[in-house]
Amino acid sequence: MNRTARDILALPFLAATPIYPSPAEPALLRRPAQPAADALRPPARLAIDLGSVNTAAVLETGGRSIPLLFDGAPTLPTPQAAQGSETSDIKSLLTAAGDAGTPARTLYRQLLARIAAQAGTPIGQLVLTVPADWSTRRREQVRQCAITAGLPQPVLVSEAAAAAQARTPDVAEGAVVLVCDLGAIGHFTVVRRTDRGWHQLATQDDIRCGGRGLDAVMAAQVDPEHATDRDLLARCASARADLATQAAHDLDGATAITLPGREPVVYTSTDLADPATAACFAAVAVATDTLLLAGESPNTLAATVVRGGAFVNFFPGDELKELASTVYEDDDPHALCRGALALTPPPAGTHAPTPVAGRWLRPSRLAAIVLPAILGAYLAKQEIDETFTYTDRWQSYRDNSDYATIAVLFDRPAFANAAWLLMMAAIAVGTLLVAALQRDDLDDQTPGAHRGYGGRMLMFTVVVGIAAVVMQGELAQAVISGNPDILPAFVHIALTGVAVPAAVAALAGLLVPLSPRLSATGWADRLHFPVAAAITAAAGSIAGNLYFDGPANLRYLFNIWGVRIGALLMGVAIALTLFQSAAARIALGTIVGLGAFVASSAATVATDVQQQITVAYLITVAFWWLRQGIRLALDALRLPLAAPPAAPPSTPSGGAEPAEPS
Repeated sequence: MNRTARDILALPFLAATPIYPSPAEPALLRRPAQPAADALRPPARLAIDLGSVNTAAVLETGGRSIPLLFDGAPTLPTPQAAQGSETSDIKSLLTAAGDAGTPARTLYRQLLARIAAQAGTPIGQLVLTVPADWSTRRREQVRQCAITAGLPQPVLVSEAAAAAQARTPDVAEGAVVLVCDLGAIGHFTVVRRTDRGWHQLATQDDIRCGGRGLDAVMAAQVDPEHATDRDLLARCASARADLATQAAHDLDGATAITLPGREPVVYTSTDLADPATAACFAAVAVATDTLLLAGESPNTLAATVVRGGAFVNFFPGDELKELASTVYEDDDPHALCRGALALTPPPAGTHAPTPVAGRWLRPSRLAAIVLPAILGAYLAKQEIDETFTYTDRWQSYRDNSDYATIAVLFDRPAFANAAWLLMMAAIAVGTLLVAALQRDDLDDQTPGAHRGYGGRMLMFTVVVGIAAVVMQGELAQAVISGNPDILPAFVHIALTGVAVPAAVAALAGLLVPLSPRLSATGWADRLHFPVAAAITAAAGSIAGNLYFDGPANLRYLFNIWGVRIGALLMGVAIALTLFQSAAARIALGTIVGLGAFVASSAATVATDVQQQITVAYLITVAFWWLRQGIRLALDALRLPLAAPPAAPPSTPSGGAEPAEPS
């Protein structure tokens, strides 16, 4: 039968063999579902600190604590919700009674969902910080908001306990710490270190020691008649932030407060000095009262932690030293998140692995570059040389019968396999670069910062691989030469072997980095083709050509055994590509490999069998890449964002116990 008339892409005689797994197959032959790259690690833990002004989040994954960035900023503005004719932050409006808190709860759910999407990985445990004086009903509202947002039922940790853990993690058991949270409203909490974490002793609030109290005093200074006007208070808050920024740069602060219908009022740091001093003394007074409520005296304090947005305008450090000799100033927006994670035990059965330096530079990644490139180049040279030399005539004297002989002798599937090996090496370079960028982002605590650049690099390596494949075909055309109407279409044959892998890899490089769900994960690991399968297939193609490469007196032996061994290796390569389970690989490799080995025993059909099994392998490669592309799409679109909780967690022992509703 004339092989030039045979469809090179036809299914081989082994099509009846169950190559592709199906639900009806025995469990032995069914390949277990390949988990996503992020699912290979312990479930990620996400801590969120909802502040009155800003919200911060920290993702703990792969043994690293990574602050999440929002459009390059370390925090996300806390949404505002309507309350009657006015608006307020959702933290203040998360109440238990009536419909007044419904808009706030809706915004809170949306905020949690956005942060989880920014994390870019399934959340195995959610940790939320809450004020120390929140009631049980209010905490239950927070839990319900998280659940309806598609997240695990959260573990709630007191903000005071988280702050104490973040700044004083090594204090002795029984030590007492005062936490002064000078945010929108001053919160003062006394906690004691226990063998289980922190126990809340007393807590008090005072508006004079927070940003809103300062804004009220500033408004009274600027316009006493309209001191309660909400717009004026907002302008005072903006001016206060401007003065704090100037003070951070050692500048004499001065800013303008614009009033409707009036000339702007210049407000300076000197004008703020008296309100700030009064706030300092008020903070000391409230701190002392809180200590008395806790039954403690100042000389029993191990330390005082001062945090919150307002202390940038006033820091009562010297005053508080009268209560505790050690005063910690905490301006890290992610401190509460880290403290909350430290106080919360991970889910049962999970242990965060120790990060391994240079993990992205694994031997398998280097092998996927070097070995396919060498074997692909050698196989392409082998196909070109044997086709050129076997005609045994001078190129200038070839006639049409010689060209027809070349068309018959040329092994199209092996040439396509050589092209696939070159493309595999190029894609492996791209995935290696993406892995290096992802590791660098994790080291810099900026997950996903270079995801777009990594995707473009992968696309570039695919283009380089296509260029190498085209050059392979052009080289065959130049060396063999002849009438292009009779000779095989070398370039088209080479491109046939790489069309599906190149398309899937290029689309992944273009689209996957746009998904925030995959930005911080090793998505490029999905494109890491089994190196052993590719090497085995290359060895099979090379073995089938030993008849042309071996010594003349052994050609007959090579012709029989080389082709048979090559067919056997191709069957094994199909099994290695389709399955990960050792049992499934052995079973399918035995069936397909031995079947091809036996079928190629007859010399008249040996070459045909080897070409057909090579086609089957290339179809398997295309199937593998299509499957990986679908899995990447499912990873990007996977819902829910989090794993379901095993059991309703309660407030951890490290957090302050919830206060009962009054």
